[in-house]
Amino acid sequence: MIMKKPLPKLNKPARPWDLLNPKIGRVSEDVKKERLSACESCEFFLKLSRNCIKCGCFMDAKTGLPHASCPVGKWQAVKE
Repeated sequence: MIMKKPLPKLNKPARPWDLLNPKIGRVSEDVKKERLSACESCEFFLKLSRNCIKCGCFMDAKTGLPHASCPVGKWQAVKE
């Protein structure tokens, strides 16, 4: 019998309470600005509330989390 290696665990999506977890780092200011720029030019971004229609997140907060990613693929998670 051939034994297969288990699949690696997939990263969990970003959650609001991740902002309160001191063990979760933050991305650099450059990465955050780059992510926010992509959001601000997106058709799903609400400028008044600064949140995303697709995921419902407040992007000023979500773009700072390294494991967060865009629901429509405009930016991806990065390693801390």
